[in-house]
Amino acid sequence: MKLKAKVRAGGKLPCKCILIFLLLLSTKVQAKNYYVSSNGNNSNDGLTEVTSWQTIAKVNSFIFGWGDFILFKRGDTFYGSIVVSRSNLNFGAYGSGAKPIITGLSTVTGWVNLGGNIWEAPITQAPIGVNLVLRDGTIQQIGRYPNTDATNGGYLTYTAATSTSITGPELSTKTNWTGAEVAIRLNRWDIRRQIVTSHSNGVISFASNSEIPRLNYGYFFQRDAR
Repeated sequence: MKLKAKVRAGGKLPCKCILIFLLLLSTKVQAKNYYVSSNGNNSNDGLTEVTSWQTIAKVNSFIFGWGDFILFKRGDTFYGSIVVSRSNLNFGAYGSGAKPIITGLSTVTGWVNLGGNIWEAPITQAPIGVNLVLRDGTIQQIGRYPNTDATNGGYLTYTAATSTSITGPELSTKTNWTGAEVAIRLNRWDIRRQIVTSHSNGVISFASNSEIPRLNYGYFFQRDAR
């Protein structure tokens, strides 16, 4: 950064200009590089490639100084979302190879076939209420019934509704949907999700909606192996 100032008689810089220059120089000197790699350790100081941190969670919990650099190792994948706690931070990469990947997705293993091509796996890196599952880059339906390729775009039809229940001919089945999540299409642009608290005689009940669903707009179940 270049600092321009008029020189007074006698060849001296004004005191204010000298002070600003010293502050800028001091800030620039204090800026540090912090390194993050998949084989690092969050107990390290992060100040060198050898003592790199491991996770985005560590980055989010650290208090950085003005102008600091956070550098992710090329070729590595990091899971989570970066939460920037201050301005004037710099993000980049170090090493060689492909650019580092920062993603909110995590790899799930241990899949078990429950039958009927319905698969289930334990998750440890994702919060409760997973909203997205990909298989080979393709979005999968999370325990949904009916599937999107079924009749009516995968929507069942309700013929009666209150703020706490819906009634429909498809609900008079052997499957009891208590505990599943029901997604109710209130109108063309609004879908409300509720946990089914009870299911009996073609009626499912749930916690109160702020408005009564309009008839014949449809619903489906999800987040349930049934």
